[in-house]
Amino acid sequence: MGAVSVAAIANDMLSAADAAGFDRFSVFSQSGSAMSAVHLAAHHPDRVKALVLNGGYAEGRDLRPDTSGTQEMFGVISEAWDKPDSSFLLAYSLLYFPEGPLDLAKDIVEIMNASCPAENMLRMRAGLNAESVLELLPRVMCPTLVVHARKDSIHPLEQARKLAAGIPKSELLILDTANHVPMPNRPGWDAFLKTTIEFLNA
Repeated sequence: MGAVSVAAIANDMLSAADAAGFDRFSVFSQSGSAMSAVHLAAHHPDRVKALVLNGGYAEGRDLRPDTSGTQEMFGVISEAWDKPDSSFLLAYSLLYFPEGPLDLAKDIVEIMNASCPAENMLRMRAGLNAESVLELLPRVMCPTLVVHARKDSIHPLEQARKLAAGIPKSELLILDTANHVPMPNRPGWDAFLKTTIEFLNA
């Protein structure tokens, strides 16, 4: 596995768009991929026509004033990632989706577990934790929708506010939920779906 960085992931996004034959396209990103989506839009304004940043952040954990929980998260991944039936993996899913639904939360984490080995997940987290896209935000010229949970314990609402404040053509949708990203049949889901579809169809 090559170096894990915001720029490298952004280049992978562009390569995927090229392979699919997309000239101009919208980008929907969640959580850690938001920084790479910002990087892509800032460096390729001719390619990206709109951004949706869901549960994202502008600064990695190592660059924030409060870095509590970082080492604990590494510990949970190290202990649980290769043990699908482990109670640690259940704890990991509840950190991200405390409002459930539990079955769907577990399914999402199991998909992540199957698609990304623990070593890669830890390297990715370590790489992204040390990066920031604050300086790139003013260079994002496309319309941008920033979506964030009001009570997100993974990445605080303050990070979403920084994204929205720094990107010129942005709007911020705050959802009244504690789930890191919206989940079907839970608070905020209908508003998230309606706003995102309307935004991308505008």
